[in-house]
Amino acid sequence: MVLFFFFIGTYFVPVTCFLLFNVGDFCGRLGASFVQWPGKDGIILPVICFLRVVFLPLFAFCNAVPRNNSRVFFHEDYFPIVFMVLFAISNGYLGSLCMMYGPS
Repeated sequence: MVLFFFFIGTYFVPVTCFLLFNVGDFCGRLGASFVQWPGKDGIILPVICFLRVVFLPLFAFCNAVPRNNSRVFFHEDYFPIVFMVLFAISNGYLGSLCMMYGPS
């Protein structure tokens, strides 16, 4: 029982973030094999890839590891999970699209 609480206290957040990102990344890569929405011609794909920068402040303002002097705008625990899923799926999808369009 002590081992379980040690795991929850120490490894729960890193393991769940790692698994959540990798599962979302896999789903995004799998989805790119079925739907290729932003075409290879145009500026839409690079703009969408650049807009992923918005995830940096979203993660920074989450309540993942609150400190005394930090600003937290997203107090609920589900915000980092939702942001991580969106970040992971967009990473897999857009990364696969870039790799598919690269040779052409």
